[in-house]
Amino acid sequence: MKASSWLVLLVGVALPGSLFAEEDDAVKLRTAVERAAELEKQVAKVLSAVKDRASAENATAKLSELGKDLKSQLEACEKHAKAGGADAIKSLPEEKKNALIEGGRATHNEFTRISIIPDAIAVIEGLPYCINLAEDLEGETKVRAITIEKAVKIYAIRNDGVFPDTLAVVAKLIEGGKIPKDAWGRDFQYDPKRPRNAKADATSMRPDVWTTSPYGGGKKLIGNWK
Repeated sequence: MKASSWLVLLVGVALPGSLFAEEDDAVKLRTAVERAAELEKQVAKVLSAVKDRASAENATAKLSELGKDLKSQLEACEKHAKAGGADAIKSLPEEKKNALIEGGRATHNEFTRISIIPDAIAVIEGLPYCINLAEDLEGETKVRAITIEKAVKIYAIRNDGVFPDTLAVVAKLIEGGKIPKDAWGRDFQYDPKRPRNAKADATSMRPDVWTTSPYGGGKKLIGNWK
Protein backbone atom coordinates (compact mmCIF):
# COMPACT_ATOMS: atom_id res chain seq x y z
CA MET A 1 0.00 0.00 0.00
CA LYS A 2 1.38 3.42 -0.91
CA ALA A 3 2.05 6.04 1.71
CA SER A 4 -0.75 8.20 0.34
CA SER A 5 -3.16 5.30 0.79
CA TRP A 6 -2.12 4.97 4.40
CA LEU A 7 -2.71 8.67 4.91
CA VAL A 8 -6.20 8.38 3.45
CA LEU A 9 -6.97 5.39 5.63
CA LEU A 10 -5.60 7.13 8.72
CA VAL A 11 -7.71 10.24 8.13
CA GLY A 12 -10.73 8.12 7.38
CA VAL A 13 -10.36 6.23 10.66
CA ALA A 14 -9.52 9.30 12.69
CA LEU A 15 -12.39 11.38 11.33
CA PRO A 16 -15.27 9.01 10.57
CA GLY A 17 -18.30 10.71 9.11
CA SER A 18 -16.46 14.02 8.71
CA LEU A 19 -14.06 14.52 5.84
CA PHE A 20 -15.52 11.84 3.59
CA ALA A 21 -19.11 12.66 4.51
CA GLU A 22 -18.61 16.33 3.73
CA GLU A 23 -17.02 15.54 0.37
CA ASP A 24 -19.77 13.05 -0.44
CA ASP A 25 -22.52 15.49 0.53
CA ALA A 26 -20.89 18.24 -1.50
CA VAL A 27 -21.03 16.03 -4.60
CA LYS A 28 -24.60 14.97 -3.85
CA LEU A 29 -25.60 18.58 -3.24
CA ARG A 30 -24.15 19.65 -6.57
CA THR A 31 -26.00 16.82 -8.35
CA ALA A 32 -29.28 17.64 -6.62
CA VAL A 33 -28.95 21.34 -7.48
CA GLU A 34 -28.27 20.51 -11.13
CA ARG A 35 -31.32 18.25 -11.31
CA ALA A 36 -33.54 20.72 -9.47
CA ALA A 37 -32.49 23.54 -11.81
CA GLU A 38 -33.32 21.44 -14.86
CA LEU A 39 -36.69 20.45 -13.39
CA GLU A 40 -37.52 24.09 -12.56
CA LYS A 41 -36.79 24.91 -16.19
CA GLN A 42 -39.11 22.13 -17.37
CA VAL A 43 -41.90 23.18 -15.01
CA ALA A 44 -41.65 26.79 -16.20
CA LYS A 45 -41.83 25.61 -19.82
CA VAL A 46 -44.98 23.57 -19.17
CA LEU A 47 -46.58 26.46 -17.27
CA SER A 48 -45.75 28.87 -20.10
CA ALA A 49 -48.12 26.95 -22.37
CA VAL A 50 -51.07 27.38 -19.99
CA LYS A 51 -53.41 30.09 -21.30
CA ASP A 52 -56.89 28.81 -20.41
CA ARG A 53 -58.78 25.91 -18.87
CA ALA A 54 -58.15 23.54 -21.78
CA SER A 55 -54.38 24.10 -21.85
CA ALA A 56 -54.28 23.81 -18.05
CA GLU A 57 -56.02 20.44 -18.23
CA ASN A 58 -53.51 19.30 -20.86
CA ALA A 59 -50.63 20.32 -18.60
CA THR A 60 -51.90 18.73 -15.37
CA ALA A 61 -50.37 15.27 -15.74
CA LYS A 62 -46.94 16.59 -16.69
CA LEU A 63 -46.99 19.22 -13.95
CA SER A 64 -47.91 16.60 -11.39
CA GLU A 65 -45.03 14.37 -12.48
CA LEU A 66 -42.48 17.17 -12.63
CA GLY A 67 -43.71 18.63 -9.37
CA LYS A 68 -43.11 15.40 -7.48
CA ASP A 69 -39.62 15.05 -8.95
CA LEU A 70 -38.79 18.66 -8.21
CA LYS A 71 -40.02 18.41 -4.62
CA SER A 72 -37.80 15.37 -4.15
CA GLN A 73 -34.73 17.13 -5.54
CA LEU A 74 -35.29 20.29 -3.49
CA GLU A 75 -35.56 18.12 -0.37
CA ALA A 76 -32.30 16.45 -1.39
CA CYS A 77 -30.69 19.87 -1.77
CA GLU A 78 -31.73 20.80 1.74
CA LYS A 79 -30.63 17.46 3.17
CA HIS A 80 -27.14 17.54 1.67
CA ALA A 81 -26.68 21.24 2.36
CA LYS A 82 -27.36 20.59 6.05
CA ALA A 83 -25.19 17.48 6.15
CA GLY A 84 -22.30 19.01 4.23
CA GLY A 85 -22.45 22.35 6.01
CA ALA A 86 -20.97 25.63 4.83
CA ASP A 87 -18.13 23.95 2.94
CA ALA A 88 -20.53 21.96 0.77
CA ILE A 89 -22.51 25.08 -0.05
CA LYS A 90 -19.38 27.12 -0.79
CA SER A 91 -18.15 24.41 -3.14
CA LEU A 92 -21.18 24.88 -5.41
CA PRO A 93 -20.17 26.63 -8.63
CA GLU A 94 -21.89 29.99 -9.03
CA GLU A 95 -23.40 28.98 -12.35
CA LYS A 96 -25.14 26.04 -10.64
CA LYS A 97 -26.61 28.28 -7.94
CA ASN A 98 -27.67 30.87 -10.50
CA ALA A 99 -29.30 28.24 -12.72
CA LEU A 100 -31.45 27.07 -9.81
CA ILE A 101 -32.35 30.63 -8.84
CA GLU A 102 -33.25 31.57 -12.41
CA GLY A 103 -35.27 28.40 -12.87
CA GLY A 104 -37.20 29.08 -9.68
CA ARG A 105 -37.84 32.66 -10.74
CA ALA A 106 -39.17 31.54 -14.11
CA THR A 107 -41.52 29.05 -12.46
CA HIS A 108 -42.64 31.70 -9.98
CA ASN A 109 -43.37 34.20 -12.75
CA GLU A 110 -45.33 31.76 -14.89
CA PHE A 111 -47.42 30.57 -11.97
CA THR A 112 -48.12 34.16 -10.95
CA ARG A 113 -49.33 34.90 -14.51
CA ILE A 114 -51.66 31.90 -14.50
CA SER A 115 -52.97 32.79 -11.05
CA ILE A 116 -55.08 35.62 -12.46
CA ILE A 117 -56.66 33.41 -15.14
CA PRO A 118 -59.56 31.98 -13.07
CA ASP A 119 -60.43 29.00 -15.30
CA ALA A 120 -56.79 27.95 -15.62
CA ILE A 121 -55.70 28.34 -12.00
CA ALA A 122 -58.77 26.41 -10.81
CA VAL A 123 -57.42 23.37 -12.66
CA ILE A 124 -53.82 23.34 -11.38
CA GLU A 125 -53.91 25.05 -7.99
CA GLY A 126 -54.49 21.76 -6.17
CA LEU A 127 -51.31 20.12 -7.45
CA PRO A 128 -48.78 19.69 -4.59
CA TYR A 129 -46.04 21.90 -6.03
CA CYS A 130 -48.58 24.52 -7.10
CA ILE A 131 -49.91 24.62 -3.55
CA ASN A 132 -46.41 25.54 -2.37
CA LEU A 133 -46.14 28.27 -4.99
CA ALA A 134 -49.53 29.66 -4.00
CA GLU A 135 -48.55 29.73 -0.32
CA ASP A 136 -45.36 31.60 -1.18
CA LEU A 137 -47.29 34.25 -3.10
CA GLU A 138 -49.85 34.64 -0.33
CA GLY A 139 -47.07 34.99 2.22
CA GLU A 140 -45.34 37.59 0.06
CA THR A 141 -48.62 39.49 -0.21
CA LYS A 142 -49.16 39.54 3.55
CA VAL A 143 -45.68 41.00 4.03
CA ARG A 144 -46.52 43.79 1.58
CA ALA A 145 -49.78 44.51 3.41
CA ILE A 146 -47.86 44.90 6.64
CA THR A 147 -45.39 47.22 4.90
CA ILE A 148 -48.30 49.48 3.96
CA GLU A 149 -49.68 49.26 7.49
CA LYS A 150 -46.39 50.48 8.93
CA ALA A 151 -46.38 53.49 6.59
CA VAL A 152 -49.96 54.36 7.62
CA LYS A 153 -48.99 54.15 11.28
CA ILE A 154 -46.07 56.51 10.73
CA TYR A 155 -48.45 58.94 9.05
CA ALA A 156 -50.83 58.67 12.01
CA ILE A 157 -48.06 59.36 14.52
CA ARG A 158 -47.23 62.55 12.62
CA ASN A 159 -50.89 63.59 12.36
CA ASP A 160 -52.31 63.31 15.87
CA GLY A 161 -53.21 59.64 15.54
CA VAL A 162 -55.43 60.12 12.50
CA PHE A 163 -55.17 57.60 9.66
CA PRO A 164 -55.14 58.98 6.09
CA ASP A 165 -58.30 58.68 4.02
CA THR A 166 -56.39 57.05 1.16
CA LEU A 167 -53.08 55.25 0.75
CA ALA A 168 -51.75 57.69 -1.84
CA VAL A 169 -50.49 60.09 0.82
CA VAL A 170 -48.23 57.49 2.48
CA ALA A 171 -46.34 56.48 -0.67
CA LYS A 172 -43.46 58.76 0.24
CA LEU A 173 -43.07 56.88 3.54
CA ILE A 174 -42.36 53.61 1.75
CA GLU A 175 -39.02 52.66 0.23
CA GLY A 176 -39.14 53.44 -3.48
CA GLY A 177 -41.91 55.99 -3.03
CA LYS A 178 -44.65 53.68 -4.30
CA ILE A 179 -47.51 51.78 -2.68
CA PRO A 180 -46.76 48.05 -3.13
CA LYS A 181 -49.23 45.98 -5.10
CA ASP A 182 -50.13 42.45 -4.11
CA ALA A 183 -48.12 39.54 -5.50
CA TRP A 184 -50.45 39.35 -8.50
CA GLY A 185 -50.01 43.00 -9.48
CA ARG A 186 -53.26 44.32 -8.04
CA ASP A 187 -53.92 47.27 -5.73
CA PHE A 188 -54.52 46.64 -2.04
CA GLN A 189 -57.82 47.61 -0.44
CA TYR A 190 -57.73 49.98 2.53
CA ASP A 191 -60.13 50.95 5.30
CA PRO A 192 -59.00 53.42 7.99
CA LYS A 193 -62.06 52.47 10.08
CA ARG A 194 -60.38 49.07 10.55
CA PRO A 195 -63.44 46.84 11.14
CA ARG A 196 -61.51 43.60 10.57
CA ASN A 197 -58.53 44.46 12.78
CA ALA A 198 -60.83 45.75 15.48
CA LYS A 199 -62.71 42.45 15.41
CA ALA A 200 -59.50 40.42 15.51
CA ASP A 201 -57.97 42.50 18.30
CA ALA A 202 -59.91 45.35 19.85
CA THR A 203 -56.75 46.83 21.39
CA SER A 204 -54.81 47.01 18.11
CA MET A 205 -54.46 50.24 16.19
CA ARG A 206 -54.10 48.82 12.73
CA PRO A 207 -55.92 50.09 9.65
CA ASP A 208 -57.31 47.34 7.43
CA VAL A 209 -55.08 46.60 4.44
CA TRP A 210 -56.05 43.61 2.34
CA THR A 211 -56.51 41.93 -1.01
CA THR A 212 -58.18 38.76 -2.28
CA SER A 213 -56.27 35.57 -3.04
CA PRO A 214 -56.98 34.24 -6.54
CA TYR A 215 -56.95 30.69 -5.17
CA GLY A 216 -59.87 28.72 -3.80
CA GLY A 217 -62.40 30.54 -5.91
CA GLY A 218 -61.22 34.01 -4.95
CA LYS A 219 -62.98 34.03 -1.58
CA LYS A 220 -59.97 34.19 0.74
CA LEU A 221 -58.87 37.58 2.04
CA ILE A 222 -55.20 38.23 2.79
CA GLY A 223 -54.73 41.15 5.12
CA ASN A 224 -52.63 42.64 7.84
CA TRP A 225 -54.79 41.25 10.65
CA LYS A 226 -53.70 38.31 12.81
